[in-house]
Amino acid sequence: MYKDDLWYTHFTRAIEERKSQFSDKQQAQYQIDFILRLARRVRDGSDRSETCRGFQHTLNRLQEEMGELPGSKAQRQYHRKMLAEMSEYFVKHYRLAPPNYYARKGALYGLVIGIVLGAMAGFLMISPIPLFLVGGLIGLLLGILSGSMADQRATQEGRVI
Repeated sequence: MYKDDLWYTHFTRAIEERKSQFSDKQQAQYQIDFILRLARRVRDGSDRSETCRGFQHTLNRLQEEMGELPGSKAQRQYHRKMLAEMSEYFVKHYRLAPPNYYARKGALYGLVIGIVLGAMAGFLMISPIPLFLVGGLIGLLLGILSGSMADQRATQEGRVI
């Protein structure tokens, strides 16, 4: 058994033991299932990347400090920050994405573009408020739709963390 596989086995076993300490709502809030999926991707990338090997230490630290999450706001913020950094690394270097990544990104871009186009159209018609709102809503919906389609493609291609 390779060193990375051994690490992954110990890590998942430790997470599964801690998982019982949290309610279902806390498990979702602290993204425990996402951590397990992220650990699998770290194991897969550890042979090729020194950064992924470094993530093993980060994940071990997160696992060790999991008991402090319910009582420590600072620990929860650190937990979210580390998960976000690891996710961004996998998005940039491996074209992997967290669940609903493209839908969130599409919603943001669609909203901004819709508001700008709605405002520009409103100023041309001398009635900026209604078109501003309508443009933002249409842009948001189109952004979510296109992002959801990209999320489905990523799921089909197995590129979701």
